[in-house]
Amino acid sequence: MRTFALAVCLAVLAALAHAQNPVSYRLRYSQSAPAIVSVTINLPEPVRAPAALVIPRGYPGGYQQIPYDSFVAGVAAHGAAAKVLAVAKDADGPRWNLGQTGDAVERIEYQVNVSRMEMAIHDATSSSRARPRYVGLLGYSVFGYVDGLENRKAELRVSGPDGWPVLSTLGPIVPLPKTATAVTAADYYSLADSEVLMGPDLEVTQL
Repeated sequence: MRTFALAVCLAVLAALAHAQNPVSYRLRYSQSAPAIVSVTINLPEPVRAPAALVIPRGYPGGYQQIPYDSFVAGVAAHGAAAKVLAVAKDADGPRWNLGQTGDAVERIEYQVNVSRMEMAIHDATSSSRARPRYVGLLGYSVFGYVDGLENRKAELRVSGPDGWPVLSTLGPIVPLPKTATAVTAADYYSLADSEVLMGPDLEVTQL
């Protein structure tokens, strides 16, 4: 009986530990590909396939549908030992199906074409933008989530060109490859409601 109780206790503690582990996001921008932002999502524990990557077509407080998924390309999913998993775009919705039955998804990568987004979306409050010396990224336009993990705590690291200052509205960031300082969000929705700004032309006024 004691052995059973101990096993149950350990299982509960393991579940609580998993619940506390954040979904890790890494955002990369390079001047060698000035139109593109790359995003990597590392999951806190493997997710059984088939899983789904969702790129919402809306934003907090907004009522219009915006096809942010149409600016996403190169979606890739990886399992244990960097195994490449099958990926298929849903024909009817802003989601990608990841892996097949028996697979486990551990990492997802994709790119967002910010320049094409800005050309297609003229509302400044709805589109990210990239300039030679400035990049402004709206969280809801570049970050997706794995279905079922949207309420999990999120952790963000940003990699920009050497010497570029980086600011997240979630908190201060030290750009990679220097000592990586992550900022955190309570969940995906808080991450999506944030902004990432970078570049020599970035100006910040302290109030």
